[in-house]
Amino acid sequence: MITKDWTLPETILKYPGTRKIFDDAGLHGCGGAAGPHETIEFFSRVHGVPLEKLLADLEDAKDAPAAGYREDLGGVLYRRFFRSVIVE
Repeated sequence: MITKDWTLPETILKYPGTRKIFDDAGLHGCGGAAGPHETIEFFSRVHGVPLEKLLADLEDAKDAPAAGYREDLGGVLYRRFFRSVIVE
C-alpha cells in the first residue's frame, strides 16, 4: 500500500503507471523521469491536491501501464533552479 511517506521516485519506480497521476496533478517534467525526491504528502500540499484523493488515485494506478516520459522545458528549468539553490 502506497503511503504519504513514500517519495515520488520510490512510487514511480515501483509502480510506473502512477507517473500519470502525478503529471495530472501538476508534476509534468519536473525532477526527471522519476520525479523530484519529495514525499507524496509534500507533493499534495504543494500542488493543492487532497492527500486522500491522491493516495486513492495512486493505488488505482498501481497496475496501469507506464506512461511514456518525455522531458519538457519545465523539467529542464526545474533542474537548473534546483541545482542553483543547492549551490548557494
